[in-house]
Amino acid sequence: MHSTPPLRFGIVVGAAAGASPVVRFLTVSLARELGILLCLSVMFPFMIHIIPVPGDSQQGPRLLPMFYAPLLAALWGRARSGLVLALAAPWLNWALTSHPAPPGAVVMMELLGFVLVLRFLLAEVGAPGIAILVLINWLALRYYPPGPAGGGPVAA
Repeated sequence: MHSTPPLRFGIVVGAAAGASPVVRFLTVSLARELGILLCLSVMFPFMIHIIPVPGDSQQGPRLLPMFYAPLLAALWGRARSGLVLALAAPWLNWALTSHPAPPGAVVMMELLGFVLVLRFLLAEVGAPGIAILVLINWLALRYYPPGPAGGGPVAA
């Protein structure tokens, strides 16, 4: 009976004698997962921005839909997918919708920091880490001085 050798760190372990190990960086399941998460990372901002809201307010800056797909990846324990998503999602959104602005590196760095901090909190503290993150965000929103006419933080 022939069985598939186990995978460790992207390298097939137990390759035939004398043969070099086969490196697999992108498996079918990882490609499927990244495809779904990248679709969600484009769909969430698009859907949030077309929701009608009263007045001239926009829901995008308040709900931060770019962070939803990396949040899902981090909560599912898919750190590698979350990091790839944080790198690719702003550029994919810009290519398809012209948003965020071309220097998407700022959003990319925010998403990378978000995924890394979230994975650290989940790994070190667990579910209470998420509660701490929510508390920090709530405090920042509650006590951060609003900008002109309640439009958000004051521009420096």
